[in-house]
Amino acid sequence: MLKRGNWSVEDLSRLKSQVGRKPLEQLARELKRTPETILLRARQLFPQKTRTGHLSRSEECELRIMVGVADLQTMSLVLRRSQEEILRVLDRWARKDRKGRFQPWEIRHLKQCYPCRPDWALSLVHSRELTTLRKKASELGLGRDKRCESVMIPGFEPILEIYPELPVRMPRWSANDVRLLRKLYPTRSNLEISQELDRSVKSIVAKASEVGLKKTRNRLRQMGRENVAVRHGRRRTVR
Repeated sequence: MLKRGNWSVEDLSRLKSQVGRKPLEQLARELKRTPETILLRARQLFPQKTRTGHLSRSEECELRIMVGVADLQTMSLVLRRSQEEILRVLDRWARKDRKGRFQPWEIRHLKQCYPCRPDWALSLVHSRELTTLRKKASELGLGRDKRCESVMIPGFEPILEIYPELPVRMPRWSANDVRLLRKLYPTRSNLEISQELDRSVKSIVAKASEVGLKKTRNRLRQMGRENVAVRHGRRRTVR
């Protein structure tokens, strides 16, 4: 049963310490409130004045914890930073290619977040190849929570999905939608098709699988070249 009315001191303290660190839906369940109520109360808890200048070490640490479970708006609220400033930091991380020994902060982050963060978020935060992170996690005896699904677009489309939104119920597929999907899917990116049909990328991929659609060889080769460009920092835009 959902709670209504005034918040207890304990619940307010828990909200302030956990918002942005847990998926909104999970936090709402734990506090027995609606997601909308959680966001409204969070806006009242955090100061509205925006900070300027470079992010401090503690702020970057907090941002690393939020990547993968919080949207951009929540990151901005908790850090009291503009969304543009946060995007600049994320873009900088995305273009790095860290090698060699793991730093102490990386070990701490892996121990805290490896079980419950999607693959793309771990790779972005550490600026490392996923295989390297998995090897280090294995050395540390860390495992993954099976309920944690990667939100990187299937097929590794060249885009970083860094602020997942609340799930939206999609309308039923019409015959015209399916015909357009059959026409576009083999040669167009999933992101372009999702924009064309006004649906989520996950919905596009699921329906394409259901009706047995595949990408053409030329499109797969193009995706491979785009992915290499992303890995080496030639695609600079983080969305």
